Amino acid sequence: MNKTNPKQDERVWVPDAAEGFVLGVVIRIAEISCYVAECSR
Repeated sequence: MNKTNPKQDERVWVPDAAEGFVLGVVIRIAEISCYVAECSR
């Protein structure tokens, strides 16, 4: 077994998790801004 594989998997996993977190925040901000825009009509 190659010992560098777990670290490679970890390096791949961290950006994916960060990207998913950022995506979730962006979607939440978009939902809030849409909600505010509809309330202000």
